[in-house]
Amino acid sequence: MKILHWELEDPLNLTAFAFGFLLIGTSLFIRGIRVSTHFIAFPPSEDIIRASSWRTMGISVPLLSDEVYTAFMLTAVLLASLVLRNDRDTRFALSLYSLPVERKRLVLSKVLAVFIMLFTASFLPFILTVTYIFGDTGDFLLTALLSKGLLPLYLLYWALAVLYAVAVSSLVALSSPNTFVSVMAGLSVLYLPHSFRISSLPPAVLNSAIFHAYTSGVSPSGWFMELLSSAFLSCVFLPFFLIALALYLAERRDVR
Repeated sequence: MKILHWELEDPLNLTAFAFGFLLIGTSLFIRGIRVSTHFIAFPPSEDIIRASSWRTMGISVPLLSDEVYTAFMLTAVLLASLVLRNDRDTRFALSLYSLPVERKRLVLSKVLAVFIMLFTASFLPFILTVTYIFGDTGDFLLTALLSKGLLPLYLLYWALAVLYAVAVSSLVALSSPNTFVSVMAGLSVLYLPHSFRISSLPPAVLNSAIFHAYTSGVSPSGWFMELLSSAFLSCVFLPFFLIALALYLAERRDVR
């Protein structure tokens, strides 16, 4: 736990977190404003909004669009490179890994720190953006988020996206010879599948799954399982495999 606290309190890591928070938040806000302009041209009554209800909200909120994903993956790579690779470049890892703690436990604490910071830097701006867009619709926002189950769905969506990005960028960071290579390689590995529109990897698989859940006849209680089942291989199985591989690599590789 001490390693986790150290990483979460490190000024350099907090600077990267703040940078990511602002970058992701700005991208989400701009994307949300663009989407909400459809409602500004012909403002519907509250009755019409309630008629389409949470499905309209689900389709309208900004998620991992091109702009948002670019900010998201940049933040993930920066955080992973600083937390998992930079201490080796500065030789601080020589002291850190000499502690009477298993190396895989230290690395796992660092991966968890990256996950916490990236999830906070992405999910909190998302909630703030959604609140800004739908905050003037009375109790519709709270009803959709709490009673209709959108909040757990959004939590799962961002948790899966963060888990994938953290797993990939962590393995790349531990495999790289220095922090610069870690950043460049991490950006390439995360962005190339997106640029080639590979539908089986995030963000495409997540966006497709959540849109299909909204537009299908499945009840709101089934949206959660719909998203999880669609993205299980790429956002659950693959990330855990990559994290296990990263732990194995950390055990076998010299800290320098």
